[in-house]
Amino acid sequence: MKTIVLVIKSQYVVLKSKTINKDTMKSKMLILLLLFAISCVEGEKESGYNCDNGQCVATFENPTYLTLQDCQSVCGSTGNNTPEVPKTGTVKISLNWQYSYSSGSTLIGLGYSSTDIANNAFFVSKTYYVPDTFSQSNLAPAIYYYKAKRTFTANDGQGPYTKVVEKSGSFTIKSAQVTQISVNLN
Repeated sequence: MKTIVLVIKSQYVVLKSKTINKDTMKSKMLILLLLFAISCVEGEKESGYNCDNGQCVATFENPTYLTLQDCQSVCGSTGNNTPEVPKTGTVKISLNWQYSYSSGSTLIGLGYSSTDIANNAFFVSKTYYVPDTFSQSNLAPAIYYYKAKRTFTANDGQGPYTKVVEKSGSFTIKSAQVTQISVNLN
């Protein structure tokens, strides 16, 4: 039987004349249809809102705010259509643990997303050796994420070993406000 078959080379489809049997043609067409279907599938995109010149604007890629209400709580306009420039805010994270003279350190870091935190891709970080308060100012109104990781030497009576205590979470910076968080790393 003589028929026309579609052959895929790179990104182009080429028509060739070739003699094939019906079963071979069916299997090749099925593979071709599956490849086409797979190439048409697009991953989910996260939608939400960004603050743009004092206005909440819908976006489908990397939104700062997931809901319109969150966006409007920090990004608004005055009654005279003049955009209000959001003022920055500050976060203060109090790092608490029972301090002993054993060796150890605590790393605190901030990220723009939970993925940043999972990958330790912090836009700012600091290491502490005694309980203290981490402070970061000039943060634009938005949702941020933090991770605090304390690594120290502990002793359970059978000898010293390394212990790790890790806490993470999110917080919202509102215009001209201080957000306070307390993290217990015992």
